[in-house]
Amino acid sequence: MPAARRDHVVVTGAAGFIGSHLAEALLARGHEVVAVDAFRGHYPAADKWSNLSGLLGRPGFELHRLDLATADARPLLAGAAAVLHLAARPGVRTSFGPGFDGYLHDNVLATQRLLEGCVHARVPRLVVASSSSVYGDAPSYPVTEESRTQPVSPYGVTKLAAEQLCQAYAGLAGRRWRWRSCATSPCTVPGSGPTWGSAGSSRPP
Repeated sequence: MPAARRDHVVVTGAAGFIGSHLAEALLARGHEVVAVDAFRGHYPAADKWSNLSGLLGRPGFELHRLDLATADARPLLAGAAAVLHLAARPGVRTSFGPGFDGYLHDNVLATQRLLEGCVHARVPRLVVASSSSVYGDAPSYPVTEESRTQPVSPYGVTKLAAEQLCQAYAGLAGRRWRWRSCATSPCTVPGSGPTWGSAGSSRPP
């Protein structure tokens, strides 16, 4: 695997709808983007390649097809100015039953392996896309970063576990590492306030 450029931004889940648009915005602002995606089967591959159609071949953009839970991503993280972690296995209903192994693999193990790499590479900034599912059946809406996290699906449990892993590794990295978790849904972005941290907690910049 070739060594990545210095001062680049790593975007995981870059072949998704949000990830590809984020990569386009970063390129438009002059950043170099190292894109990572595992091309899992829960989205049609044709849709992902369509999302990437305006990015492939553009100067400053490179795509790596790999599984963060099993591949060594450290060469891509070396010299990164930031990591934007959007990669995850989505879906509430399909997280029940035998498919849960896949959620553990993609949402928990992949995040833990990425965090290990970020600490090793001394990545200064990390943004993690979480999910409004970490709040479960909230008593009122919209939820805020102070709302109680009480997921009611295995999917929500894995996304909350990923947030808590970020908290643990932020402590390991010390003050030099700033991170943020943004909980997203089709209707609201509860994690978009000015604080740094996970839902229910904050880490100042």
